[in-house]
Amino acid sequence: VEAVRRHINDLSKRSYSDIVEGALQAVILFMPSEALVTASFDASPQLFDDAMEKGVIVVGPTALHTLLRAVSHVWSQQSLEQDAQEILDLGRTLVDRINILGGHLGKLGDSLRQTVANYNRAIGSFEQRLAVSARNINSFERVVKDAPEQLEEAVRTPLLDQDQQ
Repeated sequence: VEAVRRHINDLSKRSYSDIVEGALQAVILFMPSEALVTASFDASPQLFDDAMEKGVIVVGPTALHTLLRAVSHVWSQQSLEQDAQEILDLGRTLVDRINILGGHLGKLGDSLRQTVANYNRAIGSFEQRLAVSARNINSFERVVKDAPEQLEEAVRTPLLDQDQQ
């Protein structure tokens, strides 16, 4: 019992929880036999309470197995919570980015509407003003086609008697 008590005192001085973030706030003292655990506590009933006050949990094989399964379950839950938080953060980031893209698409849509309206005004101006003028020019072209052709020959000049000699 005294050897167990000394070991409890030694383990209580170790600050594993200060070294490892999220570590259990207690130290496990494993005894390889349930009979040793029972015999120690039967010999000194206060030993269990003293160990707990010092942050030392005395366990045998069965209790250690149960404790490890419980710790594993807690870690799994903690991991799931961290994953869920990360997914939530990513979702928020995604929503923010979608909102920004939506704003850009809205501005682009406004710009496209304005561009289409300007294009339609330009087409209207072309059809109502420029095309009309072009058609009017075409009507003059017919008149020009009906005009006499230009002479391509050299113009004759009168001959003087002196030039003939």
